[in-house]
Amino acid sequence: ISLIVTSPLTRTLQTATTALSFLTPLGVPIITSPLLQETTNNNIDIGRTVSDLIPLFPQVDFSEVEKDEVWPRKEGLYACSYESLLERGRVARKWLKARPEQAIAVVSHDGFLRVGICGRKFGNADFRVFEFEEGDGLGLVEWESTEENGGGLGTCPKGQFRWLPNDFKYMPAASRPSGAVMQAGLAETERLSSSSQ
Repeated sequence: ISLIVTSPLTRTLQTATTALSFLTPLGVPIITSPLLQETTNNNIDIGRTVSDLIPLFPQVDFSEVEKDEVWPRKEGLYACSYESLLERGRVARKWLKARPEQAIAVVSHDGFLRVGICGRKFGNADFRVFEFEEGDGLGLVEWESTEENGGGLGTCPKGQFRWLPNDFKYMPAASRPSGAVMQAGLAETERLSSSSQ
């Protein structure tokens, strides 16, 4: 691992600076990206200002968050909407793929990782290993070892998961997809998860 990139929410900053602290003496930097924040606009998923976070996590580079004009507001790319979450996932994967580091530890949230990044569920503090598909695409291929084990620690549900009913529950009504799109997303999740078992 040559880079740790984390969501700028306090709980992921705590995970990155505690669970991966053994890497920092080796020179592995920790940076934050607002792209990796959680999906909802619930109070627990709205971040704090950088000026509040820097004294708590002095070992973390907040420059990506500092140059973001939207953070910590939940609007635009960070809105709790179907279209925004899909687009933010695409932008995050593109940003990660463009990084020069070859092995990046991403500390984020189950909801966003599942919906926006990789279509997999994560157990609390568990991990999975992915590589980008060959070519110019932004698809991810999970390593067989973590896929078969249900994550590195074995606490992740096996299979592919996209949208779950609770994902739509927290979206403002005007930001939700149509009933047909929601049903299609849920049916696809059911198909993927049952075929992977």
